[in-house]
Amino acid sequence: MQILLSKNAIAIYEILIILLLVIILVRQSKKNKDMQERKRIRKEKLRNAQLEERLKNPEIDIEQGWPANPNPFDVQYVHSANIDTNAMPRFQVEIEVHTETSVQRYLFDLDQEITIGRDERSVLPLKDPTAARRGCSILMKNQVVYVKNESTVNAVCIQRGKNKKLIQNQMVKLQSRDILTIGKTALHVSIYEN
Repeated sequence: MQILLSKNAIAIYEILIILLLVIILVRQSKKNKDMQERKRIRKEKLRNAQLEERLKNPEIDIEQGWPANPNPFDVQYVHSANIDTNAMPRFQVEIEVHTETSVQRYLFDLDQEITIGRDERSVLPLKDPTAARRGCSILMKNQVVYVKNESTVNAVCIQRGKNKKLIQNQMVKLQSRDILTIGKTALHVSIYEN
């Protein structure tokens, strides 16, 4: 009888040890998952903070070619959409699209108007639900590059150095290193003349 009890006791102890090991392994794997999630969140917060700092403090990029005293905004109010595209020099526009999760670069010829917005038919469609369906367009008029707000409701913010301006029903002369904000998407613009 004692031998039987001791065998049963040993079996119970073995089962308890196995259950204890399973509980320890489950807790450890949960702890590892939590640590990985914290690291991912920390990386995302750091990346978002860097993007926000870059948007808030464009003077950081002065060493990289930003003008110390950028030109003031040249505004033209739009009454017609007639754009003369004849006898224009060939310009290219590089647009760096900064979203909350990614940064992508695009290069466009300015032979025709570049439409930007949430609409999939735009030349540069944005996957930002806060952006207007027809946000803005970049175009040439009289050998000058302009940005024009296409939305009747949402404004487009243009930042040049520390200066910011909201564009509504108007065109603004665009310069290299300008930052356009449509919804939560920032567009860093560089202009090249061939």
